Amino acid sequence: MQLCLSYTITDIADVEFYDKSTQMRYVVRCFTRYVDDILAAFESSEKAHEFLAFLNSLHGNIKFTIEEEVMGRMPFLDILLIRENDHMSTTVYRKTTHSGVYAHFTSFVPFALKLQLIRTLLHRAYEICSSYELLHAEFERIKLMMMNNGYNRDYIYSVVNRFLTRKASENRPFEGPKPKEICIRLPFLKDSTYKLEKCINSCLSQIKCGALRVKVFYTYSRVSDRLRFKDRSSIINNAIYYLECSQCEANYVGETTRNIQDRMKEHADPKTDSVVAKHILENPGHTFNTDSPKILAFEHKTFKRRTKEALSIQKINPKLNIQEKSYKLFLFDVPRMVN
Repeated sequence: MQLCLSYTITDIADVEFYDKSTQMRYVVRCFTRYVDDILAAFESSEKAHEFLAFLNSLHGNIKFTIEEEVMGRMPFLDILLIRENDHMSTTVYRKTTHSGVYAHFTSFVPFALKLQLIRTLLHRAYEICSSYELLHAEFERIKLMMMNNGYNRDYIYSVVNRFLTRKASENRPFEGPKPKEICIRLPFLKDSTYKLEKCINSCLSQIKCGALRVKVFYTYSRVSDRLRFKDRSSIINNAIYYLECSQCEANYVGETTRNIQDRMKEHADPKTDSVVAKHILENPGHTFNTDSPKILAFEHKTFKRRTKEALSIQKINPKLNIQEKSYKLFLFDVPRMVN
């Protein structure tokens, strides 16, 4: 389930399955679904397997599997369902392969992301755990994991206290004007970035801008951006190129989004409608530098590439160019009025 489209296709297929399943009469005490994960409760294990066999008979290419509760416990997504007599409780579920390794406190990561990591784990526990005892136990596990990743115990406790205080005040009505948010993007350089962010907030507080809140987003550079492990491809595309005849003053400027060698083969083929190929056909013995064309510029975006092509045509004024499909520019060649 890596693509966004897969969720839609799964929903369509599942809805069709469920419409067909209504034709059969099955007593389902509980039924919920998230994409292709289904949680259902039946009167007995035999009824569950009977319903599974019916679903698998609807389509030959899709096969459902079943997982039953063990000792009153059943994982569903990241939720662990615990059944005790007639009572159902929930807590956070982690696989047995979970290592508890997160971003270390000393790692070269913005401090805001380290803080948000703890808040995210606390928020998940707060939303999933169904009782105070389970929530307290989950908070203790989070504290232990964070301490194993180099986080200070007192700092973790302060984050937990601020988190619970914020949750307690969420239902209170907001008083006063809503602060306006301004987003700023800064390169992450650790201490230098923190000093600059502090300086920005200090300047805003001194000029008294009113209800104003600054949100800083960081840009990062990875090691892979500096070290290229793959060989660079010899394919040249998205280029503006220049061709000139070896026997006369004929020349040509063009652009292509494809491989430059494929475009050069078209220029050399007399069967194409290329003006370069037409010039070679009409003038035997004339050749162009199609084996090694001169590259004037590179541009991935179509509009900018064609604009650069038009600017090159404007500057070079090639003999063979008939500018029909590109953008005609008159910015640097405006006819002057003569009195």
